[in-house]
Amino acid sequence: MGKFVLITLVLLFGIVAGWISNERLSSKVTTSSIPERPSTVPEGAIWAGGSDGGMWVSCNKSNLDKLECQIFADVTGVLVEESTFAIQDKDFKPVLYSNGLLEFKARYKSLDSDKN
Repeated sequence: MGKFVLITLVLLFGIVAGWISNERLSSKVTTSSIPERPSTVPEGAIWAGGSDGGMWVSCNKSNLDKLECQIFADVTGVLVEESTFAIQDKDFKPVLYSNGLLEFKARYKSLDSDKN
């Protein structure tokens, strides 16, 4: 039971650190490279891309190892994908430790892509 709690806490911390890191990296993207948010894209969606393109991503972060996400086209705001994404254990790696903060790199894969 203790091992499960530890793994759960590490996953939670990794997700939180990832979101913090994402926000920090997003602040480095110039506002001119972020397209205007189409009216069909939810306010909570985050721009995932750069000056050469990207997508708007809106995820429910309530589960530690799975995310319910909607992916919207950059300019049109059309819903491109709605899927559950699961963390890929082999791609869950610590990348930085500083003053009690541990940052992780995590990769999530669409569970729906396995159906194809």
